[in-house]
Amino acid sequence: MSDSQIGAFAIPGNPVRFSKWSEPRELKADILGQHNDEILGELGLSPEEISGLYAEKVLVQDPALRPATERRQRA
Repeated sequence: MSDSQIGAFAIPGNPVRFSKWSEPRELKADILGQHNDEILGELGLSPEEISGLYAEKVLVQDPALRPATERRQRA
């Protein structure tokens, strides 16, 4: 498994392997808040409502996911 912040690390795999199974693809850990906007948008929240939740600190997300201009403004 691979994480963008800590790098690659091992996790236990399935001990059973069948001849017709393909090799497992590389797993990647999600980043905190990576899917917030997408999921809340699907639930009917507008971009303005979602931005408001971030501003009120109801939602959090890894700083690496924010646009560079927003990271500079918050620093």
